[in-house]
Amino acid sequence: MIDIIKNLSKEIFSIIINLAEEHNVELDEKTVAPVIEYPKDKSHGDIACTAALRLAKTFRQPPCKIGEMLMDKFQKNTVIQSMAESIEIAGPGFINFFLSKGAVFRILNKILETKEEYGKNNLLQDQKIILEFVSANPTGPLNAVNARSAAVGDVLANILEKSSAKVHREFYVNDCGNQIELLGKSLKLRYKHLLGNEIDFPENGYHGEYLIDMAKDLILKYGDSLIEKDTAFFSAYAVKTNLSHQKKALEQYNVKFDKWFSEKSLHKQKMLEHNLAILEKNGFVYEEDGKKWFTSTRFADDKDRVLKRDNGIPTYFMADTAYHNNKYERGFNRLIDIWGPDHHGYIPRLAGAMQAMGHAKDSFTVLIVQQVNLLKDGQPYKMSKRAGRFILMQDVIDEVGADAARFFFVMRTSDSQLDFDLDLAKKHTADNPCFYVQYAHARIHSIYAKFKTQYPDKDIKNLDFSAVKLLNEPEELALIKKMGQFPQIIASCAESLDIHHLPYYLYDLSAIFHNYYNLGKENANLRIITDDLNATQARMALITGIRIILHEGLSLLGINAPESM
Repeated sequence: MIDIIKNLSKEIFSIIINLAEEHNVELDEKTVAPVIEYPKDKSHGDIACTAALRLAKTFRQPPCKIGEMLMDKFQKNTVIQSMAESIEIAGPGFINFFLSKGAVFRILNKILETKEEYGKNNLLQDQKIILEFVSANPTGPLNAVNARSAAVGDVLANILEKSSAKVHREFYVNDCGNQIELLGKSLKLRYKHLLGNEIDFPENGYHGEYLIDMAKDLILKYGDSLIEKDTAFFSAYAVKTNLSHQKKALEQYNVKFDKWFSEKSLHKQKMLEHNLAILEKNGFVYEEDGKKWFTSTRFADDKDRVLKRDNGIPTYFMADTAYHNNKYERGFNRLIDIWGPDHHGYIPRLAGAMQAMGHAKDSFTVLIVQQVNLLKDGQPYKMSKRAGRFILMQDVIDEVGADAARFFFVMRTSDSQLDFDLDLAKKHTADNPCFYVQYAHARIHSIYAKFKTQYPDKDIKNLDFSAVKLLNEPEELALIKKMGQFPQIIASCAESLDIHHLPYYLYDLSAIFHNYYNLGKENANLRIITDDLNATQARMALITGIRIILHEGLSLLGINAPESM
């Protein structure tokens, strides 16, 4: 469909330019695009042209009049006529296109020819993107919001790669600072307490039971020999252990990173001083009350921000600016960060710092992943004692499995809160969207098995799919048209960085397929496998196209595409 859209858009633009010249109208092409869209109502055609409405002000004529002029041009254009079965004007100036069967069949043939490459585009071929996501503090296990961030980040990376970008996945490890020292103190106190010592545990310490488990492991390994060890030892041990658990949980979740970047390395390589020098040279730093300030109010922030305290210790913000500038210095031309809830206010200062260092404003993007509300038996899911305050990512995976967890976490736009129904995610029914899509893929493989039984001398990999022109049922043509939207879905997700359109598309495609399959139960003429080999091969071509898209779509979501269920 994306090829049809490109060709149709090209012809329409050419016609609009000629029409403007005929009427001596100065045309700004930016005010016209996009000229076509998918109608929500199928009765309004397969594709709708909205140019008449957009041109009304420029031409100083009503949309319906412009629509009539465009309609006359469309009917004389051989390229448009080859793609459209019929064209009609509707409403205030919409022009609706109903695709010809030849155009529809070309969609299916393209899918069968390109296979897993179908949907790939060159939209981002010049972009070298570093995508930073999760980046949870190494002070405890990953929680449910981290799980959502991990799913969103990994799926987004897959889609960006499908759009020809070079994507580097990175996890930033905040392994120094006050929080790490407090973590070490908390572990040491748990260790001493288990050895029978009286302790006064700080209220702001880390209270999760995972630290008690960690202290027990230390006693098993070292006994009481660590009593005199300093806090730094316990901090290092806790960070190493927590990171190990985080990596294990993410691997079980099918998420892998190209690099785990240590904050400590910034300090060791004096990147903070290097970064501060750039900001000072560019004139965005001033000194007041013994502190060094970044002029972030020049970049829409509500106040200037401290880079270095009066005691000479750098702030977290200074480290963050150094880390993000380092991303550019490593050769990346686009930075995308995925942050957790309540971080909107941090965006202007960091974005401003990147601009202050000479980087393009649109080269740095932050996506916010909002809170997750987990429900079980219709009630809020109880928090994990091991986590202290949060529901663990591991708990979610153990409860519903990695596939369902990932699917549910990316079904809504990431900047809105998500109500995650754990009971629904475990159902093996059509109510569960993840199961429904996976079952569609498995069902196609079951049809392959039935075909092999009825036609044992035929190889599914070498079937003659040239008979696709025999696909004349409305349900079959509707399926192909839906399949044709897949490349546009990928391109749209890559452009908007909003990935929730993909799981919804896969669900809709699966629903149309399941309905088509069920028609054959009631009407023998609509069965996929029949005694007519040519008709059967045509329908095998149809379901093979569906299988290709479902397999590729599930792969982009990082979810298994089972052959049986």
